Amino acid sequence: MKLHESMITGPLKSAIDKIWNDFWTGGISNPLTVIEQFTYLIFLKQLDDKQMLNEKTENLLGVPTGKNLYSDKQRPLRWSSFKEKEPETMFNLFTKPQKDIDDLTVFDFMKNIGQQGGVFAKYMKGAIFMIQSPKLLDKVVQQIDTLELDNKDAKGDLYEYMLSKIAEAGTNGQFRTPRHIIRMMVEIVQPQQDDVICDPSCGTAGFLVAAGEYIYSKHNDWFKQKEFREHFHNTMFNGIEFDPTMLRIGAMNMQLHGMDNPTLIGKDALSEANAGIENKYNLILANPPFKGSLDYDEVESSLLKVTKTKKTELLFLALMLRMLKVGGRAAVIVPDGVLFGSSNAHKSIRKTLVEDQQLQAVISMPSGIFQPYSGVSTAIIVFTKTDDGGTDNVWFYNMMADGKSLDQKRNLLVEPEVFEAFSFGNAFAQESTADQENLHSKFNLPDILARFPKRNQDKRARTEQSFLVPFKEIIENDFVYMKTIKGLERVDVIYRRVDDLFIDPLEFNKDSLLGVPGLFKCYMKGKVCLVNAPGTGVADDKAIYTYMPQIIKYYLDEEPILNNVHTYHCSRPDELKYVLENIDKLVVKPVDESGGYGISIGNKLTKEEIEKVKVTIKESPRKYIAQPIMSLSTHATYIEDENSFEPRHVDLRTFTLLGKDKDFVLKGGLTRVALKRGNLVVNSSQGGGSKDTWVLKK
Repeated sequence: MKLHESMITGPLKSAIDKIWNDFWTGGISNPLTVIEQFTYLIFLKQLDDKQMLNEKTENLLGVPTGKNLYSDKQRPLRWSSFKEKEPETMFNLFTKPQKDIDDLTVFDFMKNIGQQGGVFAKYMKGAIFMIQSPKLLDKVVQQIDTLELDNKDAKGDLYEYMLSKIAEAGTNGQFRTPRHIIRMMVEIVQPQQDDVICDPSCGTAGFLVAAGEYIYSKHNDWFKQKEFREHFHNTMFNGIEFDPTMLRIGAMNMQLHGMDNPTLIGKDALSEANAGIENKYNLILANPPFKGSLDYDEVESSLLKVTKTKKTELLFLALMLRMLKVGGRAAVIVPDGVLFGSSNAHKSIRKTLVEDQQLQAVISMPSGIFQPYSGVSTAIIVFTKTDDGGTDNVWFYNMMADGKSLDQKRNLLVEPEVFEAFSFGNAFAQESTADQENLHSKFNLPDILARFPKRNQDKRARTEQSFLVPFKEIIENDFVYMKTIKGLERVDVIYRRVDDLFIDPLEFNKDSLLGVPGLFKCYMKGKVCLVNAPGTGVADDKAIYTYMPQIIKYYLDEEPILNNVHTYHCSRPDELKYVLENIDKLVVKPVDESGGYGISIGNKLTKEEIEKVKVTIKESPRKYIAQPIMSLSTHATYIEDENSFEPRHVDLRTFTLLGKDKDFVLKGGLTRVALKRGNLVVNSSQGGGSKDTWVLKK
């Protein structure tokens, strides 16, 4: 397999870098503008090269071919002519209509060349020449003239390298998909000879180009068939893109990669203007924009019937299902919200994919994949349109490393040759087992491609990097999952610390960012246990402690197994009298505070402080309880300020689960420490800390 970016080395790489820097220093700093202007100049050189080839053919045959792009009068507009001119003269040819050449400029001629100029020329409406300096124009023209543009591979790789230099996100959620991720997706779906391929948000046409390169590389013998050549160059590749600049860049990208006449549609794929495209394509490859929300009146009506939503990622999935033929396949990048969102629209599209179509795989990707554009967490979903179900098992793979660092620099972590030649596990074939493991820790793509064809044989546990989930379990799910470094793991118990109103925005406070959407539904179905269940917040009123023995007796008809610390409620006259007379032996607590606030520890108070506490209690007896002072254990604790170990009061929190048929004690716990000398209040809000605790057993 030929290399890609790694082929752009030495003088060629330096030349492209210099062109880029010249644009930058010449006042054109927007990366897309740089690439667009570069593209125009490449196209002009192509037109002249095409003319020269035709002139050679005519001289050889001795007869005109009728394929000339330029007339004799238009010769000054040709690359081979204007490149020899002085910078000012060249610039005037680009910017000032030439009276003796039909009032044309070089740029006007290019914009109006029409079908003769190839696929790129179709999308020149709205093109603007933005090089404002004769010096910059001359610099770039002279450098482009030295580039090797004679063969498809060199031209394609050169342009891809230029595109790779885009370092900013586009508008409306657009960002360039990493080339190696595109290649992996193409290798997963393996384009076939009769496929009609589409990307409904094609951008720079990376997916379409990669599909073409896959065919050139894997199935070069297909090109021996005239029928396939016609199909490849005219009907096989289709893209939709609403941004004219991206459309032009995508068209040039395909043209330079030897894809002569693809169909590129300049429309908003989600609008009514695109309503007529259905049941047309065998294969869809895409990374649709995660723009956020659209107004309903902006969206093609049939899509809203599939899923009533304003979210673009869901609407694009609905669109793809409509565009695919029955039996058609798709590999699509989606944000994690598509997989885990709990709105009706999210559930509806997932239900459609799993129950009505055949969902084959979900490949979760690390959030750094799209750096420096975005830190969004995404996944690749692979499915086939059946309109009759067929999902048996869904293969989940947790990609943890893609061969590059997951920071903004995105540096290679493996050798370029390994990175480029990862097709179906071949990258590691010559390595020892230990080296393979080391490479895998940095680069998961070969493993994904090696495992995907055999995914239905994957018997690994769900704590492993890949595993199968049966259809029945997916549709009857309603479990809570946590995304871990080992993949998705089901959560059985949640220790809740937020208020009731914030635990599930779907059921309570819709603006809550703290809760888990759909959690309450899982809880009501008994699929997850909430420690501190909804409603238990009533116990935040410490007066409840007084009644715990009676509550246990009433609801469970049992005596407490473990007695609570005796609690005096100051609203009861006899208990109030005892508290007032024995404050020096008691801890007095307000019923409506937490975190150790408002507590009075009797044996630590002066006589004056005791009298103040008595007055406070008498003013509002209902607000206070009292309990005997407990003798807390002490533990040797390192005190950083003193650089020494000293005894400090501690309490131990164990995590224990009791069920019908299972008792479980976590192998460890939390020890809270009162870091202030002599303090009996261990809350962190009162200056306390914590220590890891390990329960050891002989």
